[in-house]
Amino acid sequence: ASLSLGYKTYAALLTQTGTNAPVATVLKNDTGATMTWGRSGVGQYSIASSDTNLFLPNKTAVASINDGNPTSSASAFRKWNRQQNNIVTIAVQADSLFTNGFIEIRIYA
Repeated sequence: ASLSLGYKTYAALLTQTGTNAPVATVLKNDTGATMTWGRSGVGQYSIASSDTNLFLPNKTAVASINDGNPTSSASAFRKWNRQQNNIVTIAVQADSLFTNGFIEIRIYA
């Protein structure tokens, strides 16, 4: 399946409110790892993989991220960063901007 595409995929719908970590409804996860979402500050989120060598340099990309059906009229500026081999961070300008927003992380072979 995804190996024939040349990458593994984590895809989910994200909802985030108030000071809570994003809640993910996982659509696909063929990485073999368990993912945990966190919030470190206003608009600062992270996804941590149980596999400490999953998000490798020059092999990991956030292929898509959107707001979904935002409860706020603000448009979310999104920035992502492969922080460590098991952590990707996402920054937006405020909390409560994701309502069933879509994220897809691809890890290439």
